[in-house]
Amino acid sequence: MLLLPLQGRMNLSSLDTELFPVGLPRPGDVIELHGPEGSGKTEVVYRLLASCVLPVEAGGLGMRAILLDADLHFDLLRLVGMLERRIRAAAELALRGCLSCLSIATCHTVSQLELTLLALEEQVALPPLLGSNRPHVGLLVLDGLSAFYWMDQPCPGSTSVTERCCEVLSRMARQQGLVLIATTQQLFRPQRQQASRGAGPRPLLGRAWHALVTLRFVFGRDDGVPGAVTSKTFSMELDRAPGDTHFRRSFVISEDGVRLL
Repeated sequence: MLLLPLQGRMNLSSLDTELFPVGLPRPGDVIELHGPEGSGKTEVVYRLLASCVLPVEAGGLGMRAILLDADLHFDLLRLVGMLERRIRAAAELALRGCLSCLSIATCHTVSQLELTLLALEEQVALPPLLGSNRPHVGLLVLDGLSAFYWMDQPCPGSTSVTERCCEVLSRMARQQGLVLIATTQQLFRPQRQQASRGAGPRPLLGRAWHALVTLRFVFGRDDGVPGAVTSKTFSMELDRAPGDTHFRRSFVISEDGVRLL
């Protein structure tokens, strides 16, 4: 398989220096954003997508991003509004340039997700055309990976489609050096033992996904934080990372997107 050259890629650790610890994410990182519905995960996704596709002069990476929408909640107009506000002084042409760097695919079934990932793997691996100035793909977002949890329970001794998807995602992250971000929803309440130890929610998607994730953030509501201007305050806490890193952010959601406190 032809591999996209890794040299010349922009440092992905500058994707968002406020939301991630210093030096993260790294090329090839697989990041899980986990939490209950309505805890701000997709809003963080909007922010990261905008940072990826915005031109360098507007504070972005100037790279391409791919979004796979599995739970059908993604709001393109919301993202467009955020891009417009971040490039107020730029012409409409600049906004079109940002959107041309974003590819979106909707997946209604877990089988469709698998086929889409296989097709993307081939496309991303293709070398750029001679003379082309099209940016590299730096970010792959899978919004709602847990949407197919109930329909993808394998029979004893068989492999789930999600496990096969993990194999494809692992190859793409490892071989292409892109950053993979997936949102997963908390479908069950944490057990009392976990809560008493302060441990994060138990992963739902099996050993293959658990082994693939290099960074994991747990989202939740964080009401009563000093400096909050609204009761709708959220938090994201690093639950899994290299070394013994403690990292936590509180934020509110405004028209401009995620605003850190």
